[in-house]
Amino acid sequence: MRYFAAALALGPAVPFGAWMARTSHVPDPPFLWDGILGPWFDNNLAILQDTEDGLVISWVTGVVEHQDHLHPRLETVEVAAIEPREG
Repeated sequence: MRYFAAALALGPAVPFGAWMARTSHVPDPPFLWDGILGPWFDNNLAILQDTEDGLVISWVTGVVEHQDHLHPRLETVEVAAIEPREG
């Protein structure tokens, strides 16, 4: 089921969504959105930061080492910067 969902997310859903946006007259977003890999199916926490240079999105996950459930730590899965669109 996981592979089926990933195939749909990367396959026919992208052109269909673009077609729906064009026919609905949805304006382009004010930022560029590319270079993000995924999807990730771990239990992640997404953090969105609004900076002067644009948006920064990071995903972190909890890690328990050596069965020490009293001292978990966060590990960064991915970080992506989204810059404002020119013009």
